[in-house]
Amino acid sequence: MEEQLAVDPQQDLSRKARQQVPGPVISDRSDDRTGTVNIWSGRRLGPRPEPGPKKDKVRQPSQYRCHPATDTGRTRGSEGQVPQFCLFFAKGMCYQGYLCTYLHRLPTLADNEAMTRNTSQDIFGRQKLPDHLDNRKGAGSYDRDMTTLYVNYGGAGHYATPQLRHLLLDNFGQFGPIRTIYIVPAKTIAFVKYHWRASAEFGKEAMDGQTLTGSTMQEVLSVRWANEDPNPVAVIGRKREALDAAEAAALAAWDAMTPQDKQARLAMMHQAKARRVTAVADKMPVPLLQAAVGGLDAGSNREQFDEWRGVAPEQQQHLLANADAGYISGIDGSSQSADQADQQQQ
Repeated sequence: MEEQLAVDPQQDLSRKARQQVPGPVISDRSDDRTGTVNIWSGRRLGPRPEPGPKKDKVRQPSQYRCHPATDTGRTRGSEGQVPQFCLFFAKGMCYQGYLCTYLHRLPTLADNEAMTRNTSQDIFGRQKLPDHLDNRKGAGSYDRDMTTLYVNYGGAGHYATPQLRHLLLDNFGQFGPIRTIYIVPAKTIAFVKYHWRASAEFGKEAMDGQTLTGSTMQEVLSVRWANEDPNPVAVIGRKREALDAAEAAALAAWDAMTPQDKQARLAMMHQAKARRVTAVADKMPVPLLQAAVGGLDAGSNREQFDEWRGVAPEQQQHLLANADAGYISGIDGSSQSADQADQQQQ
């Protein structure tokens, strides 16, 4: 069951985008660990901190947050029709406001369709990597259409599943329409699947390191791309979506063809079909071919011919060997000589 309909989010783009922070921000974390965080890639620069007791390593929430209801608006980037979104805006850290040369709004269906023409970058302009490089914390992979986020919600595990689902839907749903939310209470993790990859990319950056609005548990979310779902139902669903997309593309290409091109394509299809039938007939045993051609109106011969076209290659080899020895083998495994077959036809 879908959590939300796949419709564009409501946002006011007639106003100028506001400044989210008064000045440049180096890091969105309030901890005092050494090094500097690269906001673009999410990696920490500088020397690694000395290892300490695990209980002392408490993850601090982000000091900033994107509020689409008040932060979205037009920028110089939108007026110049720039396609990339502002990564700092998604994290609630852009100090330029209207002067920003990137987009300060939420992705729409049109943005997601535009992404299909350039699968090498995400909506922020970052380079995607192949699956084997494990870029789940960054821009993700270009090998598959990633729309599912892995969310570790930690302290919020004390909530009942329906209440937690409502919290996740309210927090992640403000950045784009959500298709499903699957919660694993025993591991305090959830899988949030968006309708569009563009929304998933924005929601991932906007919610990583945040707390759940409406929660009192002070949890800090860890959000990254989910691995491919091994659930057989999900695999079948992805195959069905791929087949539907291929069928839609084929129909669109057919509708775009001229009547002359359509006639030429149909003629080519009929020729290909005739060549396949001829190839099958060339491999048939001579007695069976004579029976099929000489008596197509006879039910048994027609059934033999149809069965021959549908058998596996190894079974065809077996039938050919029996035909060379003077026998006609049925699909059911029965054998008879050619003379006996002629007597039955008479």
